[in-house]
Amino acid sequence: MKKLLTIFAFLLLISCSNYGEKVSYNGTDIYYKEGVTIEQANNLGKHLVKSEFADGAEKSVQLVKDETTGNLTFRMVVSSGNEEGNDMIFKLFAKQLSDEVFEGKPVDFQLCDNMFKTLKTYSFNELDQKISVNGTEIVFTKNVNKTEVQQLGDYLKESEFTDGTPKTIQLDKEDGTYLFKMVVAKGAEKVATNIEILKAFGVELSENVFSGNPVKVHMCDNELRTIHVIE
Repeated sequence: MKKLLTIFAFLLLISCSNYGEKVSYNGTDIYYKEGVTIEQANNLGKHLVKSEFADGAEKSVQLVKDETTGNLTFRMVVSSGNEEGNDMIFKLFAKQLSDEVFEGKPVDFQLCDNMFKTLKTYSFNELDQKISVNGTEIVFTKNVNKTEVQQLGDYLKESEFTDGTPKTIQLDKEDGTYLFKMVVAKGAEKVATNIEILKAFGVELSENVFSGNPVKVHMCDNELRTIHVIE
């Protein structure tokens, strides 16, 4: 996920000297406090540039260490109203920071106002996990276990759904029903043939992967937001 999402266009720059030491990378100010090293702050900055989060526009983030849990916490300032509706993207970004910047160390994620007051928190133990199967990234929530995800991955590989080209899907479970969410091209949800194909695919998943339990296929935009549900 090189360029995470357009929501980062809504990040704000703050101006205050009470939020810790500061390093800056391509327009993004990174504040860091006691318990966080300058090396960690610099590693974060380099990653933010590489992922195009730090794109020259003025933004402010903060990296702190939670005294109770010992977890690192990535905090970013957003404009009012933009803390809602993008849970999946924020969770994926937090997991990416843990995996790619902090060597697997737990990273909590907080959205803040321009005074760094917390608006919303995503705890590390609630973050979605992921595996990669032949180019397909399978994101899965805490409602499913890794065995179920691996079974899905094996089936997708066997059926050549995973053909080496980059794809992103998500597996979730709600009230005994598996939710298979996949990114589709814009307008694909309006084509009747696509609906019929994916409806049949949901039946195949139910029978061959999930022991007959019901499956709902969600057609999603490139930020994994549902645009159409096939039951």
